[in-house]
Amino acid sequence: MRLWGGGQLLAVPIMLIIMFINVFIILLLIPSANGIMGYDISVRVNDSSLEIHRSIQEMRFSSAGLVDGFGNFSRFSSIEGFAGIRAHEVSSSPRSGRIGYADQLALRLGEGPVQIAAKLQSNVLYSGSDPNFNESQKVAISEFGAVEVDEKWKAFFGNRKRILYSGPGMSVRESYENNGDYVKNSMESWELYRESLYQTALNRTLISANLTAHGVDIDQKSNRSTLFMLKHGSVGRNTHFDMGRADRSNEGESRIIEDYTGQQNITMRLNMGDWIMRPDDDRGWLDCCRPDP
Repeated sequence: MRLWGGGQLLAVPIMLIIMFINVFIILLLIPSANGIMGYDISVRVNDSSLEIHRSIQEMRFSSAGLVDGFGNFSRFSSIEGFAGIRAHEVSSSPRSGRIGYADQLALRLGEGPVQIAAKLQSNVLYSGSDPNFNESQKVAISEFGAVEVDEKWKAFFGNRKRILYSGPGMSVRESYENNGDYVKNSMESWELYRESLYQTALNRTLISANLTAHGVDIDQKSNRSTLFMLKHGSVGRNTHFDMGRADRSNEGESRIIEDYTGQQNITMRLNMGDWIMRPDDDRGWLDCCRPDP
C-alpha cells in the first residue's frame, strides 16, 4: 500500500523576491483546490549556501483492515513526504501458518500560514585615522544573511495494530518518524501476539538560519509529540528495538537500542515531545488509534 495525496498537484507561484548579497531567492506556492502549499528558499553568501524545500497538502486519509486465516502472508506499506512524518512496514510469512492481522490508520494534514522574514546585511570596516581614506587604510567587508520561517502547518498520524501468528516463521519490520523522532523495530517469530499503537502530531515549526562567508548555522524547532505503546509476546529470535531523536540543529542524538532472543513478554510505553509554545488542543483531529483508558 502506497499513500499519496489525492488529486492533481498544481503549483501557482505568487511571489518572487530576489535580493543580492550574492543570491537570495524565496519562492512561495499557494494551494489550488486540490493542490499543494509550499515554499522554496535558496540562499548563498559567498561560498556558503542553504536550500529549504517544504510543502503540505490539505487531506484526510483513514483505513482499516482485517486478515484472518491460514496460509502465506505478505504486507508492504509506506507513507512518505508529509511534513516530515514517515511510516514504513514490511511483514511476511513465506510458509503457511495461522495468521490474524488487524490494523487501523489515520492521517490528517492541515494547511496554515507561513511567515518568512529575510535579513541581508553588508558591513564595511576600516582602520586608520586619515579622514581622507588614503591607500594606507585597511578595509574589510563582511556579508551576512538571516532567514526566519514560522510554519503553522498541522500534521497528525495514528496507527494501531494487532498481530496473532503461529507457524514456521513470520518477520515484521516497521519504522516511524516525525521530524527526527523515530521508532524502529523488527522481529522474527513463530509464536507471536502483538498489540501496538503509534500516534504523532506536529502543529508548528520554526526554522532559523544564519549565513556568513564562513558557513551556515541552522536551528529547527517544532511543536511535536510522539506516543508509542506495545504489548508483545513472542517465541522467536532477533527482536530488535531502536528508538530515539536526532537533533537536526547540532547533529546530536538520544538513542535506546534493545535486542531480545527466545521467549519474550514485553510491555513498553514511550513518549517524546517538544514545545515551542503552548500547543493547541487538536487531539480531536484523529478519529482513531487512541490508547485505551
